[in-house]
Amino acid sequence: MRDGARTYVAGAGGVLRTSTNLIDWAPIVSGTTSDVNTAIFANNNYIIAGAGGMLRTSTDGVNWLARTSNTANIIRTLAFGAGVYLYGTNGTSSACVFASTDGVTWTARTFGQTATINTIT
Repeated sequence: MRDGARTYVAGAGGVLRTSTNLIDWAPIVSGTTSDVNTAIFANNNYIIAGAGGMLRTSTDGVNWLARTSNTANIIRTLAFGAGVYLYGTNGTSSACVFASTDGVTWTARTFGQTATINTIT
């Protein structure tokens, strides 16, 4: 959050835009040209993820840090609950769900089958 206002983040291709009112959108530099497939704001952190295992975090929605996702697969979905972030991939192995308590360090979780994870709630 910036100045007490909620910042919204949207991605299209490798371009991110932010808004504080959901009407006016400004482009920002995220440091990636990868497709952004999913974004989340949870536990005072923004996370974007997408093609090639691209994963970035931000505390303000404007300044982004590259993170190691531990996958080269497409990250399709992000979720947060009970103090844990999760993401799901396009599933080329049974390790298609990854977990993190800080949004920085990610560990594969065995899903039990090769599957594309399109949503996690």
